[in-house]
Amino acid sequence: MTIPAIRTNAELIAAIPVILGYAVTNNLIVVMLADRDGQRSIGCALSLPLSADVEQVVSIPEQAVAAVEQNDSAILIAISADPEMRDRATELLDAARDGLRNAGMPVICRLVATSAIDAGSWIDIDTFDTGDTFGYAGTVLAAETVFGGSPIATSRDEVVAEFAPAGAGRAPIDSDEVTTGGTVDDVREVLAGQRAPSDDLAARVAAVITDDVRLRDALLMAGIDDPGPSAAVWTRLASRMRGVARVQALSIAACHYYLNGDGLRAGIAIDVALADSADTGEQVPALTSLLDTALRAGFAPTQLREVFASASNAAKR
Repeated sequence: MTIPAIRTNAELIAAIPVILGYAVTNNLIVVMLADRDGQRSIGCALSLPLSADVEQVVSIPEQAVAAVEQNDSAILIAISADPEMRDRATELLDAARDGLRNAGMPVICRLVATSAIDAGSWIDIDTFDTGDTFGYAGTVLAAETVFGGSPIATSRDEVVAEFAPAGAGRAPIDSDEVTTGGTVDDVREVLAGQRAPSDDLAARVAAVITDDVRLRDALLMAGIDDPGPSAAVWTRLASRMRGVARVQALSIAACHYYLNGDGLRAGIAIDVALADSADTGEQVPALTSLLDTALRAGFAPTQLREVFASASNAAKR
């Protein structure tokens, strides 16, 4: 996402739901900044609930190593309209500042805002400067984002619901019953918008990606050049799968979301995949672990693309 120049605290607060992909409330936001091409720009934004433990907040640099390395300063924002949360917000702002400073990243501003959704107010807890805020929905950035095909959810829970399993489709089948080439071609047709994903295709794909990691990777690479639509297709396919196959499909969806710059859905897809993997008692697939590490470390999508491109080239040799 290209973020235009942000000149005021109010503009920054209104941009947060757009950057994160959902309307935030009762959250601590870490906005990391860097000089790129001679301009100050937002490198990434991380969000934690105000219910998070202090230890979790202090460890942000350890969980987002690449993000800290790629950016050089931060702005911290606590968002809550609840007066009873103000002491908690200040405590977490202190913890986040200390953790980032210990990692060598200065915090240039710490704000507490009543809302990023509607009109409200902000205060700088270090300088005691104050100002008004405005809702994100009326901003040019929000309009461009929605028009570009990236809706802004009303909450994180709304996005999580996108990854819920659907009703049972076709019963699982053995890979011996699947024509591999035909299945791969059918997936490519779906990714190209030539057909809709069916229960039969989901069952065949489930068998393929469970039994052969090379075919799973081939299917992953099939949609890598147009990751947005591919991510949506794999989310739909995953909803009709169960067990290890669902974990693999969610991981492919996460990869494509990440390559498309949708860190929110990539992270949720991986969280759901890890939870499902724990429920099955199966070992977490290497792809899932790789993506989980990349997301938590804050690797840029371009870096992840280079990893898969290198792996693909190596496989062709």
